Amino acid sequence: MAKVVEICGSPGVGKSTIFEEIIRRKSREDSWTTATNVNPYDEQSWLDFAKKIAREIRKGKKTLSNSRIEENNYEFVRRIYKDIKNGKDYVDQTALKEAGDRFVAQFPEYLEACWGNIYLKQRKSSNGMDLRFEKAEFIYRIIKKIQVLRENASGKYIIIDEGLINMIDRGLYKSTSPLEEKEEIYNLLEVMPLPDAIVYLETDLRENAKRLLSRRDIRDMHRGLSIDGLVAITKACRDRIVTSINFLEDKGIPVLYLDSSQPVRLNADKIITFTKSLNRSMPTAKTEHAATVSA
Repeated sequence: MAKVVEICGSPGVGKSTIFEEIIRRKSREDSWTTATNVNPYDEQSWLDFAKKIAREIRKGKKTLSNSRIEENNYEFVRRIYKDIKNGKDYVDQTALKEAGDRFVAQFPEYLEACWGNIYLKQRKSSNGMDLRFEKAEFIYRIIKKIQVLRENASGKYIIIDEGLINMIDRGLYKSTSPLEEKEEIYNLLEVMPLPDAIVYLETDLRENAKRLLSRRDIRDMHRGLSIDGLVAITKACRDRIVTSINFLEDKGIPVLYLDSSQPVRLNADKIITFTKSLNRSMPTAKTEHAATVSA
């Protein structure tokens, strides 16, 4: 089965920028690949796409579902033509929905926690906006991706920049103190699928907040907040992710710590090297510590 390497860090820390650099470097021969929220199946090369079409042609006519009736010639040609027309980057939305349904069936306690957060925490966010539909849509997109990766039989390590650890706060709704929140996070981690390795990015809190303000498309949850307000919610997000990572390290899950103020190419190199070392079954260890700098 495939193994998931999740890049974590507060919004604005630079996950997407580094992830895009990693995507540019991958090749079909690598022991690792990447998966996006849009296409968790990973994009095919034209060669892979041609081989897939050739395999379908060689297989010949299919037996129609729920019957023993075989496709006729017209149905067979039409199916192959549709695959070619859809192209190499086509994502079957029905298959994605079915993957999401399987996740919901397998992890009901985790989903209940997410609904609790949406119902009790997202009606009025830090800036007063109602984010319930936005949060529900995002969670649904991520759980479909995670389920597809969990069912991937490639055996490769798959690097992702949005996963369940990075959005651990989406399942929190009960706690009223830091100690209670830690316990709630630990309980949540016990009822959800965990990644096989973590890359954690961190930078100066105020620099992180400035990056949020400089985004071309500011997220609704950050809209209208002052720099101090952004620092506060960034710190809270960071603390929750770090709490989760401490739990994962106790379970023996490898973690790579990086300072995102370092050059993007350098950090991409380190992530790829880290992922390759996992494939060689390197001992579990903290590979590198990012400088923790308070605002």
